[in-house]
Amino acid sequence: MHDLTPALSTVLTHRLEAMAAEHQIQILLAVESGSRAWGFASPDSDYDVRFLYLKPLHWYLSVQEKYDTIELPLREDFDISGWDIRKGLYLLSKSNPVVCEWLFSPIVYTADPTWLPILRDVAQQSFSPRAGLHHYLGMAYSYWKQIQAETHPRIKTYFYALRATLAATWIALYKEIPPVPFQQLVTLLETETDLLSQVLTLFEHKQENSKKATIERLDPLDGYLHNALETAEALANTVPKQFPDYALLDATFARLLKIS
Repeated sequence: MHDLTPALSTVLTHRLEAMAAEHQIQILLAVESGSRAWGFASPDSDYDVRFLYLKPLHWYLSVQEKYDTIELPLREDFDISGWDIRKGLYLLSKSNPVVCEWLFSPIVYTADPTWLPILRDVAQQSFSPRAGLHHYLGMAYSYWKQIQAETHPRIKTYFYALRATLAATWIALYKEIPPVPFQQLVTLLETETDLLSQVLTLFEHKQENSKKATIERLDPLDGYLHNALETAEALANTVPKQFPDYALLDATFARLLKIS
């Protein structure tokens, strides 16, 4: 499900179709990424459309290094960009959270019905909890430093820090790809009723205000972020480390190219 109006949905469909024809690609998946997929978009948030695509076989049979990214100019509030599937599969070998979040986004604009479940399964089999935890810790610390440097940080920055911290905590607890929707991640705070109440109030402010809106520092949330990040970091090297299954990734790529 998505919140596009019929007119915007038509615009997006036409842009994706025109792009596919121009670049001679098959779009395997096009989804919403970022705050709208996470569930806490501001009224002025863009639509961050991300996609994975497949080129014809002959494109891959070249000794030349080729550009594996397509980016379209920002128009009609649509920020559209995507990666070649070979790049996507390679990044899955690194447990890259961006590709994982694309594959499991709750807002799917278009998807190959055969390949989406296959790619999701490959992502789950390839996921290394330790690598994923380190990825999210890096994101969380980056946003946390921004918060600490300001007396009135953006509400957006608080949510980005909180979401990355909850994702890291989820991995530490369950050793799996964390859910994309914030509403699922925030269940980790169910026993911390005062903190959860503050987060839900902030959640309402985020949905009602500009993405540039600021707020005074929130001591309970600051305390949670500090403690949760320390805990997750202490656990980071104790969670399982899974080595990439390149045979699985190569076989998936070969199947996509119809050469196996």
